[in-house]
Amino acid sequence: MTYNNIKISVIIPVYQVEKYLSFCLDSLLNQDFKERYQIILIDLGSTDGSSEICHQYEMTYPEKIFRIHTFPNLGVSCSRNIGLFVSNSEYITFVDGDDFVDLTYLSSLYEMIKKSDADIVTIGDYIYTNKAVKDFSRTNLVTTGKSALLKLYKSPFFKLRTLVWARLYKTSFIKEHKLHFDYNLNRFEDWPFISKALFHAKKVKYCSKPLYFYRQHDDSSMHRRADMVTPYLTALESTKKYLYSLDSKFTRKLYSHPSINIKSQLYHACSLSSSWFKIKSKNIYKKALEKLMEIYAEG
Repeated sequence: MTYNNIKISVIIPVYQVEKYLSFCLDSLLNQDFKERYQIILIDLGSTDGSSEICHQYEMTYPEKIFRIHTFPNLGVSCSRNIGLFVSNSEYITFVDGDDFVDLTYLSSLYEMIKKSDADIVTIGDYIYTNKAVKDFSRTNLVTTGKSALLKLYKSPFFKLRTLVWARLYKTSFIKEHKLHFDYNLNRFEDWPFISKALFHAKKVKYCSKPLYFYRQHDDSSMHRRADMVTPYLTALESTKKYLYSLDSKFTRKLYSHPSINIKSQLYHACSLSSSWFKIKSKNIYKKALEKLMEIYAEG
């Protein structure tokens, strides 16, 4: 497999992030990373000025930025899959268009993965509103992917985190195991991808140093009025089916009983969905918990 000397591809789905996109791109263009890297923008046809910003940056930095315009909006999962398909680099990282990164983000991840020879390396993050606050989900660890997956499912806290950003992946590893995002999920789509990736990874490394800034704002997809419960349960169920087909014994360990953190995230999804369903959170949670227990009981 040849990579045309491109060390890292940064895959960014872009949709309705006009307020934040320039800041995101500037943080990536000003990296101290000395190797060659590319920024792949999957332009999903925003109705604000995001597409114009993509075009402007592509014209200004043609050696760094590669833009793919999709119409209609195919969703975040499909857009990331397109990025995976077209990337031509040794390593891949994901960044959301409303987030931004430290100027040492790429160089730090690259140094970590080269020294450790891990399939996936992960760094810490800040939750950013009007100021940066260190996220609680940070840890230092070198282990196997399956061990990390067990910690992820069983821990009372998501210290190992389920989001796809703030990580660097070997492209050969992603290609070998045909890893991709579930097309039918555009919320909680990170969960199946990370679970599958950890299942296959021989070695993973976590570093608590926060270099990624996860921006929380009212325009975020997680704050829009929508059903969050169904995609969360679907993510858990589809992940179980995938893992069970490969290793039923290990999957039974993962799904023996939902941890308090799995349940609390489900309740959070119910809270976010209450205005959508026009039902109180506790009433939604009661039915959702029944479904969750069915998922864990199956197989």
